[in-house]
Amino acid sequence: MLYRGLKQVGVTKQEQQRRFKESNVKEFRSHYGIHPNHAAAVWKDLFTTAIPSARVNEEEAYLQHFFWGLNFVRCKMSLKVRRSLFRWKGDINLMGTTMWFWNGKIAALVGQKMVWPTTFDTKFVYSIDGTMFRMNEPRDPDFQKNPEWFSHKHNCAGWNVQVVMHLWKQQCCHVQISKGKVNDMENLTISGLFDHLPDGCKGVIDGGYAESHPKLSGYNQFDTDLVKHFKARAKSRQETFNARLKIFDVLKHKFEHGKEKFPTCFSACAVLVQCMIKDTNHESANQLFDIQVAWVNHYLKLSCVNHRLHARGAHDDPCQSSGVFSSCGCLTLIVMTSDLFFGFFLMLVAESGKRRACFCWLAQHHPSCFSSPGFGLITLTLSKNQRSVVSFALSGSALLSSGNTIISRCH
Repeated sequence: MLYRGLKQVGVTKQEQQRRFKESNVKEFRSHYGIHPNHAAAVWKDLFTTAIPSARVNEEEAYLQHFFWGLNFVRCKMSLKVRRSLFRWKGDINLMGTTMWFWNGKIAALVGQKMVWPTTFDTKFVYSIDGTMFRMNEPRDPDFQKNPEWFSHKHNCAGWNVQVVMHLWKQQCCHVQISKGKVNDMENLTISGLFDHLPDGCKGVIDGGYAESHPKLSGYNQFDTDLVKHFKARAKSRQETFNARLKIFDVLKHKFEHGKEKFPTCFSACAVLVQCMIKDTNHESANQLFDIQVAWVNHYLKLSCVNHRLHARGAHDDPCQSSGVFSSCGCLTLIVMTSDLFFGFFLMLVAESGKRRACFCWLAQHHPSCFSSPGFGLITLTLSKNQRSVVSFALSGSALLSSGNTIISRCH
């Protein structure tokens, strides 16, 4: 896929062999917006999907035409310039028709790539945000400028797109495309989110929504530090997904192809971004950051800066307290108690000169909080300067009691 994609835009085989692979991948992404592995995954899905409108027949399978469609959403250029780039000597109108054919096929994969979850294990499930896109003023027989399309953010005609992200998975669950005049709350109601969110679960939102709804949760000054930090990271993660949509020039700049074709282009770009974040291959993975790691970093910082409580004896039950306290003169214990997390665990930070060691201490406390009598071991990996957690994993299963000693140590 990498070789043929670059060959289409005039990079010869000899030139590709002289370069490092990273350089070839970088140029491939500059022309098509995604990694060659993601392009191959989309190509495969078009032939194996069960969605009739997205499935491509063998007689329609021209890889060159597929690259035309990818280049259209990635790079803004006239059809004549694109024809010269791909050195196409055929009918220029055929090239334009073919690009829209492939974009329509990719966009139809949205029903396969973006699905609502079926299990709900935590209180907060989604993050929700609306993003605006500009377009040329659509033609209207009654209005010179139809107010239904007016976007207050850009002061021109546009679209309001609602994006629903799963907080705990690399998954965009739904996109709802509406006219620019429709506000975020109306758009959210149209999307059907509340039908896919059981009672007791919530979605994290920003200030553009009506927070009085029982299934939505935005900024609240009475939230604890943990919850405030969690919501801030959830919103930041959502904005990261929105920013990746706009690496495609067809969405980054004012849309010029008519109001009928915008949903096709947006859905195609959303499918491509979903392939990016879903990929687990270390060579091409481009996932969104993990909110759980951010929580641990937040409390690791608090342990060193904000909170210093009195030492406690070894006979005391550490799960009876919250916050941070010193023990034995050199250990700082952090008690994270939240129904949003896996459960109760202790993280110990030991300082000795310039070195810092991080320990985990799990305790079986309040078994009703867990689905089984035991729960997994938490493994933390620290950064080079030993001041932040760069990865966070839950593995295995162990029956522990509050009397257990340190069970996991990471340098």
